[in-house]
Amino acid sequence: MLLLLAQQLTLRRRLMERYAALQLPEAKAASSEAPADTLDTLLEDTFFKQVLEATHAHLADADFGGEELARAVFLSLSQLNRKLNALTGKSSVQFLRDLRLRRAQELLHQTDLPVAAVADAVGFRDASYFARVFAREFGATPSEWRVSGD
Repeated sequence: MLLLLAQQLTLRRRLMERYAALQLPEAKAASSEAPADTLDTLLEDTFFKQVLEATHAHLADADFGGEELARAVFLSLSQLNRKLNALTGKSSVQFLRDLRLRRAQELLHQTDLPVAAVADAVGFRDASYFARVFAREFGATPSEWRVSGD
């Protein structure tokens, strides 16, 4: 019984690491660390794909928050938060902010858009708030990050 419990905990930890990396499940399917395809894992992959698709479709919409994401995946906000927390260790708000910041990193690296335009493109209304959150997350302001190219 203890071995089964330990295996379940190991599987849950691997799933959290997998989804916390904010990658589509197919991207890591070939990895040796990927957990076995159990029915639960397949359902979680399907759920996570739905969340990512809904999020990416509304990434630039500053009004798209946790409640809108919950509606898009046909869950209540509390159910969505419980599922996301179990998979990623983050609430829906934290999850959305992280995806927006990672997309902002890509835009800063790939384009010459001004920081304010990047902030707007990833759903932040206030460019100064965006810069503060970005700096807190990545240790450099968007302008500094663009120059360093990390």
